[in-house]
Formats: sequence, structure tokens, C-alpha cells
Amino acid sequence: MSICRVERLLAILLLFAQVASVSPAQDFPKISWVDPSAWRQIDFRGNKTFTRDELRGALAENASYLFARHTRETEFNLQNLTEKLLTRGYQNEGFIHASVSQDLVALPKVVFDIKEGKRFRWRSIEVKAPEEVNKEKVVARLTRPHPSPGTFPTFSVVDGNERVRWVDENGLPEKLAKPIWTEGDWVPYGARESFSKEIVEAISRTLFRKAVIKIDISLDESRAAAKLIVEVVNVGSPEKIGSVSIVGIERHTEDQIREFLEIDVGQKISQERINELTQKLWRSGRFTKHQVVYSNEKHELKLVLKELATAPLLNEALSPEAETYLKARDWLSGLHERGEDIELLFGSEGTGIGARAVFSNIGTSVESWHPTGAGEEARTWFLMDKDELIFNHSEHPGMLRCEYEGTKRGLVVGPGIAATGEDGRILTFFFRAKAMTERFPGVPPVHQFLDLSPVWWISFAYHPELL
Repeated sequence: MSICRVERLLAILLLFAQVASVSPAQDFPKISWVDPSAWRQIDFRGNKTFTRDELRGALAENASYLFARHTRETEFNLQNLTEKLLTRGYQNEGFIHASVSQDLVALPKVVFDIKEGKRFRWRSIEVKAPEEVNKEKVVARLTRPHPSPGTFPTFSVVDGNERVRWVDENGLPEKLAKPIWTEGDWVPYGARESFSKEIVEAISRTLFRKAVIKIDISLDESRAAAKLIVEVVNVGSPEKIGSVSIVGIERHTEDQIREFLEIDVGQKISQERINELTQKLWRSGRFTKHQVVYSNEKHELKLVLKELATAPLLNEALSPEAETYLKARDWLSGLHERGEDIELLFGSEGTGIGARAVFSNIGTSVESWHPTGAGEEARTWFLMDKDELIFNHSEHPGMLRCEYEGTKRGLVVGPGIAATGEDGRILTFFFRAKAMTERFPGVPPVHQFLDLSPVWWISFAYHPELL
């Protein structure tokens, strides 16, 4: 053995000797392996808010805890892990000052002492910002449901008014995300850090992309109340369009689209401006698909469009028939507001193709039919009211029937009828529907909207079989 290795070994032995002489043996945790039977009977002292079974259940849902309890782990490591999980769990439920420690005197029983402390709720929100910032707008962005990333604004008519609704890239309805901040919620552990990224992104979209924002929390110990303080330190500079790309057009030129929307490189861009552009495309009635997306990284404004092949171009006037159909659409949009029901019949003489739709305040019913040959016809039925949803087809042996009672989930449905002119068909009945894993309090299980997009109504005026 070399002299260097001998010296290294002597140094290690000397270090252990010094530690043993200075520190009493009882200060070091005793190395013992987990006793599964004892940990199955884990108990708690001082838990006022949650029962023993609730705490056991919460631990049992944690993979790290289960793994540590069922492997050759030391009591010391499992004790530290359990204390950490319980403390973090209490703090996430608003017990900001909670602490948890194992009662070593109770060994071999496994008992944890819990000091809950006060439970804090969010009670107010304060925005500090320069005068040019609309504080009410900032508060609204933080306290109201908001669109998720990757969704697109489109529009529907409810009680005679155009309202924004959000859809995915396939045009299916998307549920709004929960508000970032809600009065009365428990203040979670590390709220300042966990809120910062989400709030900064949200407010940057409301103001400018490069805004500098500071987040703080003020605690009122006497009332167990917390205030969220959002300070806009620097409003930043507005985002500007660096380039414009238009995808999907075949009949229009890019210049025609740009001129219609009045967009150009160097203009300011914001979510509000994106909504305005989308609404203008929707109102034009020329596009069955109209997505407007802005990329922060590329500074690129991208329009994804699909044209209605039979409609006139943007720089061409609508026919008198198209204007009449749009007036019918406007009248129909006030149906619920007037408390009226309406029955619509569509058909083409001599073809055997038709549809019947009934829209009312209590539900929607749509039936369509077309010949299949040999003197027979196929029928499709769709019924939706406040109690159930039914979908049936004459050529299908089963019937889809969904009752809403007791469900915590939701469904957004938007039926509509269009004259597509595709595959020789005159009428196309469709409904856009999407199931929601959960819904907000007070929202009915099924939310229906009548798809009154101008493009579908204009399509009737230019269908070759209906001219």
C-alpha cells in the first residue's frame, strides 16, 4: 500500500474518532428498517381539520410514500418524508404556518404531532400600476375564467348578441380555464412563487408582452386573510407585427385579405386586436375556417383560412338573396330573447332530401332525411333539452341517450344547418359538441348555442340547387 493511501485511510479514521468523541451516540438516528405493520397503523395528534382516515388516504395517494413504506427503507428516511408530505399538504390547504413532527416517545407506535395554526383565505386583490394601465381590466383577467393556450376565438349569437366563444383547431368548443385567483380560496403553499409565472403571463397578454410585474402577498394574522398584491413595475413596449402569413386561400389574394383586415407589418398587436380580426372574418361570411394566431417568438401574425367556394370575394358585394338570408339569421338570433319557438323546414323538391329543426328556450330538436335507394330513406334525429340528450339514426341499431342528473361534467353543443354543395348534397346538418370534465358552479350540465355563423346562411344564397 502506498504512503498516500495510508495517509488517506488514517485521516478518515481520525475524522470518525473525532466525531464519535464529540457527539453523543443518541444524537444520531438509529438505523432501523421500516416495520410495515406499525406504519399501517400510523396515527396523528392535533389534527382538527382532517380526520385520521383522510390523512392516511392522502399519504396513500403519494407514490414516493408508498414506495418508501414498502421497500427496505430506513425509519429515519420515511419519517422525514412523511413529515414533509404532511406539512406541505397542510400548507397547500391554507395552513401557511403548519408544522408536523413525529413523536419519538410514542415508538414503536407511529404517531405524528400536527400544529395546524390559522387557515388563510384569499380576501382581496390589489393592483399597483401606472396611470396608463387599466387596473379593472387586470383584475378581471385574474379573477374570471379565461381561454386556454392553443384555443381560438370565434363567435355565436346568444339572445340577439354576438358573443365570443373559444374553440380548438378543429372548431370544437373549448371550456374556459379556471380563474387564476378566486376570493375565498385557501392560500396554497408557495403561492408567491407558484402564482408569479402564471400571473406575469396573464397580465403581459392584457398589457404588453414585455411588461415587468412583481407579485407579493400580505397576510392579516388577526383575520387569517391574505391579499394578493400585483405591481406593474414597467408597462413595457407594445408587441408589433414582424411578418404576416396567410394559409389556405385559393380564390383570394393575400393583398385582398390584408386590405380587408387593414393589417400590415409594424402595427401593434394584442389579444384584443386578434379577437377583432377574427370577428371581422367571421362576420364577412366568406370563410368556413378563420384562425388568427400570433407568435411571440417569431413576431409573426398567421391567418389560417378556408374559403366558402360559392361565396363572392371580399371585394364583391353580396347578392340580394344573401342579404335576405342574413336578415333571417339576425331575426332568428333574437329567438331566446323574445321567448319564442321556431320550426324550420328545409327541402328540395323531387330529391327526397330535407330537414326539420325546432329551436326553443327549453331545447333543440333536429331531424334530417335522405333517400338510400329502393324507395327507402335514412333519418337522423337529435334532441337536447334540460334533462337529456338523444342521438339516433335509422340505420343504427342502438340509440345514444344521456341523462344529466347527478353529473359533475358538462357538455357544450351547437347545432346548425348549412348548404355546403359538397358531394352533391344540398343540406348538411351538423352540431359541434364537446364534453367537459368539469363545470363551474351554477353552470347547467348542457350549454347549447345555435350556430348562426353568417357563412352558413350565406351558403344557401349561392348553392347551385337553390338558385
